[in-house]
Amino acid sequence: MRSSSIAPVAACLVIAVACQTYDFVPVAPLSVSQEESSTPIVVRKFKPNVMVLVDKSGSMDLPVIPSLPACTRNGTLCGSGDTAKTNPCNVTTCPTRWSELNLALDPFLQAQAQTVRFGLAFFPEPVTGVDQPNCVPTTAARVDLPANPDDDSPATLSALSDAARLALSRVKSQNPPGPDGTGGATPTGPSLQFFSTYAPLLDPLRLDLVVLLTDGLPNCDGAVSAANCVCTATADRCPPQASTSFDCLDKDRTVQAVQDLASRGVHLVVIGFGDETRATLDGGVDASIVLQDLSLAGTYPRRCPGPQHDQPCGPGNACQGGVCQRQYYQAQDSTGLGAALADITANLDREPCLRAISPAPTSEDLVLLTLNGTRYPPGDQTWHYVAPAQGGPAIRFLGPLCTTIENATTQNPAQLDLRILRVL
Repeated sequence: MRSSSIAPVAACLVIAVACQTYDFVPVAPLSVSQEESSTPIVVRKFKPNVMVLVDKSGSMDLPVIPSLPACTRNGTLCGSGDTAKTNPCNVTTCPTRWSELNLALDPFLQAQAQTVRFGLAFFPEPVTGVDQPNCVPTTAARVDLPANPDDDSPATLSALSDAARLALSRVKSQNPPGPDGTGGATPTGPSLQFFSTYAPLLDPLRLDLVVLLTDGLPNCDGAVSAANCVCTATADRCPPQASTSFDCLDKDRTVQAVQDLASRGVHLVVIGFGDETRATLDGGVDASIVLQDLSLAGTYPRRCPGPQHDQPCGPGNACQGGVCQRQYYQAQDSTGLGAALADITANLDREPCLRAISPAPTSEDLVLLTLNGTRYPPGDQTWHYVAPAQGGPAIRFLGPLCTTIENATTQNPAQLDLRILRVL
């Protein structure tokens, strides 16, 4: 009985299979990366750590307004080329980028002495007996941030400001390239990379910020091939004419350095100073795109002005979703630079419920967030992901979660744990 009943069923199965067709669609293997971080959130008003990183390359000796009659002597533009040190500009009649930078930065350091823990560093730092001495990056801060992470005393803050102002005043255009003189190229990438392991700036309980002031685009990477060279100098100094590629654009390495800083909780603000930071290079690269990419990698959104953060950020810089379309600052003289520094200072006291994250997730659904041991999904009463185009990548906490963060103290910090998944 049992064998006779199985045969018809088997026959039906054979018929059923024979009557169907199957399409198999090849699926590419899915690669996923995961980043995990754990951060104690404290809202106590610790003074921010601000490391001011100043470009003192040779182009800083150039006049701010080259067309001024006082800027030309015997048919030669002062502060330029091989005669920069023998034919310096008289800054009383022909202001230079370096003199204008000092004119804005010195009062800023003085005025903010009690609001910020200042550090100061320069690049390049040419030294004797080193290959390509004009490409030596920052290897030490000229003014170090306090080693004591809890020291916000007025005496310490004043001492930092005074030391930074003194160090800045000692660097002069008429001095030969070196610790106290301008000159050299623009090793921005490795200079920023130095601070990724600079312990006083890696403070999870403070805002840690590098303010980059530069009048040129990053170069000094001898590994750039002639085929990939975008010249940041005159064409005769770049491959294939030149034997080295130290004058080629070093964007990728510099963006990576900024991303490394961001992954350690150190943010970047970029101030472009002078014509070269808004020009188009010989290779067709727009300098503004390079500075914009550095700013976006710095994970410190430049917010729009106004009580609702909805006003334009200046001529040609619209407001989009509460943040400026152009994220970096552009200054041409001491007035513009002073305005940029004032805006940065005004925004140091960020809302505690907006926390920058790195790297950017593929989508909000791929962020797993735990606060004080409890996992919360995204929602209107918990949190939302802020995309880079809206000023992120960041997490905006809402409702009770925001209240928890606002009530955090040194004795009772809020513990934020993130798992960020990214589809590769």
